[in-house]
Amino acid sequence: MATRAQVLALLDSVIGAFTEYISVQLLEKRLGMIAEAVQEGTAGARLKIAKGLTAAGVIGAATVARRSRVGAALTGASLLAGSGFARFGLFGGGMASAQDPKYTVEPQRARRRAAERVPGLRAP
Repeated sequence: MATRAQVLALLDSVIGAFTEYISVQLLEKRLGMIAEAVQEGTAGARLKIAKGLTAAGVIGAATVARRSRVGAALTGASLLAGSGFARFGLFGGGMASAQDPKYTVEPQRARRRAAERVPGLRAP
């Protein structure tokens, strides 16, 4: 039988994994065209690995972690690795977008065009 602390740790890991997944999805949606840099190349591969590790960790937490210490350790390691891959994937996507002028110049031009259409607003 699982102790109260074990149940709370399980719940905490599942809520944390769910929150991280939703956060990454919202960030990718909000980035618009810059999301291409996050979803492709090395950054995209890291994010796919992160999603797989996080899903495996949640499944492990729900099934194996309550019955086995080794299972709990592997589940925790999977969740930790998934979180790390997500962070490094997003960081790599940011670096890739900064290196490609398409992701820096086009949004600036779009903001300038939008500012020029507003009467009385001086474009930078």
